[in-house]
Amino acid sequence: MMLRRTCPEGIDRCHCLNKPGTFTKGPFYFDEDPIQASITHITCTPDFCYCKDTPKIERNTMPPDFAAIFALCPRGKMSRCLCHDNTVVRFPFDPTTFLSLCRPKRCKCEGDASVKKHIGVGCSSGGAPWCPYTSKPESDLVCQDGTAIWVNDIVRHMNAWRSDCLCSDGFAPRCRSDGRLQTCPDGSDFDPSSEPWQGYAHRCNTSTISS
Repeated sequence: MMLRRTCPEGIDRCHCLNKPGTFTKGPFYFDEDPIQASITHITCTPDFCYCKDTPKIERNTMPPDFAAIFALCPRGKMSRCLCHDNTVVRFPFDPTTFLSLCRPKRCKCEGDASVKKHIGVGCSSGGAPWCPYTSKPESDLVCQDGTAIWVNDIVRHMNAWRSDCLCSDGFAPRCRSDGRLQTCPDGSDFDPSSEPWQGYAHRCNTSTISS
């Protein structure tokens, strides 16, 4: 998603986050070559890329929430992170499972014993906002009018470079399970004005939905 948004004319090459100092020519896009693109993203995990129309300019192509985590350490110095359930994961990370299953609260860098609290997505105590699972085959997020919000809806919205609220009524999507905005690992509310909180909701009304 970020690759196509950053380089609409195509990608020349990308540096591999999981293999520092190495580059790949792709393929990168799942809709063009799903199997090989999956291998690229799992084994390489592109972080900084060069577009075909500007092959000498390096561009950060990591998703904003992923980039916020890696900004905690000097480039190439990420060591490990503490997840929302207090398990520890060590670099290299798979972006998908790292963001959806781990949801780190704090991290440590190589050669630095200090703890780096991850507050870049609105949780002052560290971590990422999330919805409680419903354990049902339905979306975790829902608009005020009952419209279900799925991952594909978010992807299409962001790929279109839209900046309006994902929900047509203008209210931020809330958790289906409890009607709240996504909450932080410690159960507290997060700051919806924080960047880069979900890019599909920055223009949404985050006030309490009236009954």
